[in-house]
Amino acid sequence: MADNRPHRKKSVQGATISVTELGSLLESLYAGLTGARPWQAFLDRLRALFAAQNVSLTLRFPSREAGGAVVFSADTYMAEAEQAWNTHFFALDPFEGLPPEQVCSIGDVTSTRRWRQSEVYRDYLRPLGIEHILALEVHHPDGAQCRLRITRDAETGDFDQRDKANLRLLTPHIRIAIGMQARLSHLGVLAPAASRHRGLSCPWARCCWTRAAK
Repeated sequence: MADNRPHRKKSVQGATISVTELGSLLESLYAGLTGARPWQAFLDRLRALFAAQNVSLTLRFPSREAGGAVVFSADTYMAEAEQAWNTHFFALDPFEGLPPEQVCSIGDVTSTRRWRQSEVYRDYLRPLGIEHILALEVHHPDGAQCRLRITRDAETGDFDQRDKANLRLLTPHIRIAIGMQARLSHLGVLAPAASRHRGLSCPWARCCWTRAAK
């Protein structure tokens, strides 16, 4: 006998975000795009959801006029860490070349031994108390790109499959949002807080909205 019951759309396997949590996250994401600090409320909610030490989002838009942004959620801002990243450690990003929309932790790209022996961990991340990183790259068809990094300290523990599933669940919405932000930026619909500060690249730096050089 044929099963004529309506089929429910399958959720992302392993995702544990409740309907209420998802609704709050998406509201902060989409409503925040035209706010005084785009993306800030969304990143703050991500930090709580993932029990993270900090969360950073680096945006690049296809046109020079639209620029880009670095947005950051954390308790403190460390100017020296920002300078060190921008002048040296950015070239040692362990997730450089990550395929779009593939959620990865450090264990997915290198061994624990190599990670702890790496220069970026030993000389930069460990002194900041950063032990674990969850990474995502998102590319919009119109050319906008997003680099998301979520970090934890050693005490909180590594990201597991549920964390990855939760981030995968949010990925299509992040893709849509960066496309919307690119169009808003191109049209000049930016909050007054948008600055002319040249682009910062540090994923563990301060929160700012930039008109970044390409």
